[in-house]
Amino acid sequence: MEIIPLTIIIILVLGFLRIMFSATSDYTGEYIIRHFVNRYLLIRPIKLEHLHILERKSEYYQNLNEANKRLFAKRVGKFISMKKFIARGNLKEVTDEMKTLIAASAIKITFGYPAIYFQSFWKIIIYPEAYYSTITKKRHHGEINLRGLMVFSWKRFKEGYENYEDGVNLALHEMAHALIAENRTNNYEFDFLNNENLIAFDDYFKVEKEKILKDDKSFFRNYAAVNEHEFFSIVVENFFERPKELNKYDHNLYKLTSKILKQDLLTQHN
Repeated sequence: MEIIPLTIIIILVLGFLRIMFSATSDYTGEYIIRHFVNRYLLIRPIKLEHLHILERKSEYYQNLNEANKRLFAKRVGKFISMKKFIARGNLKEVTDEMKTLIAASAIKITFGYPAIYFQSFWKIIIYPEAYYSTITKKRHHGEINLRGLMVFSWKRFKEGYENYEDGVNLALHEMAHALIAENRTNNYEFDFLNNENLIAFDDYFKVEKEKILKDDKSFFRNYAAVNEHEFFSIVVENFFERPKELNKYDHNLYKLTSKILKQDLLTQHN
């Protein structure tokens, strides 16, 4: 009896998955195949050009110890391989720098969760500047939506990293939204955040919202008072960009954010 090669078995299984999931789930067959192959079959080292970009342009990466640098770079490479990057508007192409820095932003916020790669968001769309959303009928600089999309204005994305001490960073803001959305989406990356910590975070939102509405010297910009989701994203922006200042403003809120993200910027880079 002839033994069927493993390669043929894998191809047959993937073909079956594509047909089955395309018919029964919200995800396309292309998504199912891409996710399965990249998550379970392929282990790709980061490309040299992507590594060089990290070394030059990622302050977070530069401040890690050597072991964590290797882990971070490996995860960036894997994130890039799992996503489909698309240029829109007048953007002619998606460059290696765009892929690397977007991936680095995602891995930075999930560095405490080694298995999280934002499975639900498999297409990343990049516009050169602000774009018009057919969903909200407004112009945006960035968004995530549950159709599996992350969208960025590259101009605003770059501005977030050009001034890294103002607590305003589009990439971190949208990745924080993605973190919460991924936690609530029923997939392989479901329910990984501690619910008690999230409830405690909502209590801080109520306090800070009151301060903002009363103009009572909140540490956060006014947009944080819109809802608990925007508050979380803005706290995350400040956690990464102004950790010392956030800790000084409210040590307990800093520690809670640190617990949720499973990293402490005041100690891990020392």
